[in-house]
This record gives sequence, C-alpha cells and structure tokens, in this order.
Amino acid sequence: RKDSLLMHDPDTWSTSTQPKRTPCFRGDTPTWVDGQLVPIGEVTAGQAVAIPQVCAVAYPGEPQEIEKVDVHVGVFDGAFTVILENGESFCVVGSHVFLLDCGTWVPVEALKAGSVLRTHSGSIRVRASLAHSLPYVGTVYNLKVKDADHYFVGKAGVVVQDH
Repeated sequence: RKDSLLMHDPDTWSTSTQPKRTPCFRGDTPTWVDGQLVPIGEVTAGQAVAIPQVCAVAYPGEPQEIEKVDVHVGVFDGAFTVILENGESFCVVGSHVFLLDCGTWVPVEALKAGSVLRTHSGSIRVRASLAHSLPYVGTVYNLKVKDADHYFVGKAGVVVQDH
C-alpha cells in the first residue's frame, strides 16, 4: 500500500490545522482499473483505465495509463455520501466533480436526488447526496490519468474528473 508515501506529503494535515478541500475518495471506493473493480486505495501508477465510448468526442475509447495516485491523510471538511438508484453508495471527500448525462461537469455539492450521472455504459440517477455533519478523518485517494481528464468509480462506472 501507499502508506509510506504519506510521511512527508505536503497535503497532510493534523487536527490543529485548517483542512483544505481536496477532491478525493475513501480507500475502499471501487474504481474501474485494468478492466475490473479495484479499491482506489490499491491502485498504482501504470495501471490503465478505459475511456468510455460515451466520451468518444474527446477520447477514442482506448485504455489510458494512470500517471499518478494522490494520497492524502488528515481531517477533511466537506464529505458527502452519494447514493445511486441501484442502491450503490460511495463517500466523496472534498469537492469532487462528476459528469452529468447532459455533458456538464458538476461538483458533488450540487448533486441532488434526480441528478443523472454519466457512466461508462450509459447513465444512472442519484437517489440522494448527503452532506456529512462531521469532518472525515483518514486517508483519501485521487487518480491522475495520462492524456485524459476522468476515470470511473463504483459498480455503475460513474464518470468523475481526475485532479
């Protein structure tokens, strides 16, 4: 795991400092990598994400390499649980951006019941987006994809923007 990378991470905070908003996911968030669901906390640089045909206007649908995995540990304000119509849910820490079915990128704070998200194979509705009242404490992850601006989370393959 990447815990050893956290020792001198400039994005590491303690409870005595003001946390900054960081677009990241909890380590157990399923992410589509190398054609299968993998917890984002186990993803490494060099693995591949496929760019879906629904985004073929900008990307040809070929696998793209994960250039970097950002790992942050600390206390974070602004955590949300996104619940999808299929019953799946995932925790978003910070202000991550999602692709709506209409092609507009929207921050998690703007998601509401009925929002329609683009996935790697179509679309799915948001049942609810719930803001957490307490800060999230722990480790969070984000991916930077080479020559792309997004990747996929959850079984549904929701399109999220990389950093």
